[in-house]
Amino acid sequence: MLRYAIRIMQNGVQMLRNIVRRVVGQLRYRRDMGATKMGTRSGAHKRPLGEVLSEIPGRWAAVDRRTNELRAVASDPYALAAKIRADRITGVAVVRAPDPSEPELVGLG
Repeated sequence: MLRYAIRIMQNGVQMLRNIVRRVVGQLRYRRDMGATKMGTRSGAHKRPLGEVLSEIPGRWAAVDRRTNELRAVASDPYALAAKIRADRITGVAVVRAPDPSEPELVGLG
């Protein structure tokens, strides 16, 4: 009976350690994600996407998801895809910067 009680206590301590590790890991993850969203982790300020895209009207761009900085720019999506593959760029979103002279689509019908 005593052996069984000791084993339960040892398992309980191990389970408690695992729970603490898991909670601490989640807190660190949340802290790091909050810092990246604010731009403090990389030390760079995250620029608004509209401001970044206004620099390259009418062109396709690969924009870094964390910092909104331009990583690659091309005139058509196929050339941009080739650049992304050639330079092995990761962690980007592909967007087309609108040209102010183009008509804006408001809605269908």
